[in-house]
Amino acid sequence: MRASIDMNPPNSRASALETTTVIMPIGGLATRARELTGDLIPKHLILLGNGKPILHHVLRGLQGAGFRDFVFCVGQHKEQIANFIHNEEWNSTGANYRLSEEEELLGPDGAVQQAIEVLGIEGRAMVVPGDAMLPWGGLAEMTDFHAQNGDGITAGVTSYITERTTDVGRLVVEDDTNRLLWCYPREAQDLKGDQVGSRGLTSAAAMVINIAEYMTILDVYKSESAEPGTEKIGFRDDIAPWLIQNGEYQVRAFDVRGEVLDLGTPKNIAYGIEHWQDYA
Repeated sequence: MRASIDMNPPNSRASALETTTVIMPIGGLATRARELTGDLIPKHLILLGNGKPILHHVLRGLQGAGFRDFVFCVGQHKEQIANFIHNEEWNSTGANYRLSEEEELLGPDGAVQQAIEVLGIEGRAMVVPGDAMLPWGGLAEMTDFHAQNGDGITAGVTSYITERTTDVGRLVVEDDTNRLLWCYPREAQDLKGDQVGSRGLTSAAAMVINIAEYMTILDVYKSESAEPGTEKIGFRDDIAPWLIQNGEYQVRAFDVRGEVLDLGTPKNIAYGIEHWQDYA
């Protein structure tokens, strides 16, 4: 069973959540799910057991936690995604939403950077995928944590592991400070696990950012570390390891303490189709 999460956050949390823009990069090629989509539909619109698409469940979960402002970064199959968004069946709270269109594949963080620049997004944002079931209340708590600490970036992690969990133990977090100390590559085999003063946790595929500092970090990263002409970058694999080694910028981690179900693979999609009610 999943960890129990309060889906009705207290009123004191409302202002932080309502002034946090959820930015969702959903314009990729979805190569892992190609045997199910045939490249004809986006994986985010695969129907689960109740006849509602994955993206519907994700957006209802985020709204239930208290988020109200959404930006969708669209590229591949953007017309289908746009039709779904504009249909507004998912929009149970009168949420605001905008679209940012990619003309070429930019990677998750490249898409987020473009959306921020084109739409003039300011303040604080939650970057979250559109193909994962997350502990929604845990994301709300992470937003509170980030707002109180004033960090540039707070990376979501989880200590809650099931047989479906991937990326287990690859993000090393300092116990006392919650600083992100290290990111093992996804393919790494020789993990040291929990060490004195730190613990190995699992990516929760979400982060909260102070937009101005995040944009500065991206600019510096591209000028110092990215290969010339490389736009397709991601926080987990590219930026976080560079930040840790750079030492100038601090990234904290927050344990959302719940299951992260990645619905990007056929196996996990099949599980989600059958067990969607566990994440409603």
